[in-house]
Amino acid sequence: MVNDAVIAHRGALLGRPGVIVVGGTGSMILAITEAGEQIESGRLEHYAGGARHLVFDAMQRILLGRAGDQDVWLVDAILDHWQVATIGELRRRMVDQGGLDRNEVKRKYGDLAPLITGAADRSPLAAAAVATLATRTADGVRLLAPLIGTDPVAVALVGSVATANAFVDRFAAAVAPESPSIRIVPAALDPLRGAALMAYEQIGWATAHFRSS
Repeated sequence: MVNDAVIAHRGALLGRPGVIVVGGTGSMILAITEAGEQIESGRLEHYAGGARHLVFDAMQRILLGRAGDQDVWLVDAILDHWQVATIGELRRRMVDQGGLDRNEVKRKYGDLAPLITGAADRSPLAAAAVATLATRTADGVRLLAPLIGTDPVAVALVGSVATANAFVDRFAAAVAPESPSIRIVPAALDPLRGAALMAYEQIGWATAHFRSS
């Protein structure tokens, strides 16, 4: 039994040391060191956030009156998503979510994440929300990087938010000047194939055999 981030790490980096950033419905930053130790950023009291946290940020900015003229269309889309007509009604709708099933609430917020990442090049409010999440995520990677034992440190991004172009660009900028250096690499396999790879290893099939089949 392993955490699903371990499976994603195994697929993305094929057992090599490095860090995987999972950013989608859930969120996890997991490092596996040269010695094989598994360390997630929570061990350093850090948490970045996933799709719903990105949306929380954007919606809180709207409630705080930080939306400008270039954000009007995005605000309208968010109001439409929640089926309300005004920002005051949006605030009330958010409060009223407290009595509903928590998983359903998280899904309702998370469903808006593609709108926010897709708006980052046109809406300053969306850009700020994406940049905040990308910076928090980069902080988590930077906290873990010195523990890996390699230079550069390989970092793979997995999940709908973490692989969105707007997020990747801002994350790359946030980790660029660090030491040890951080190298963003494409995931070699998706998490499902990572699980299959681990299963093959459990029954004694060599990794090389799996890669060649």
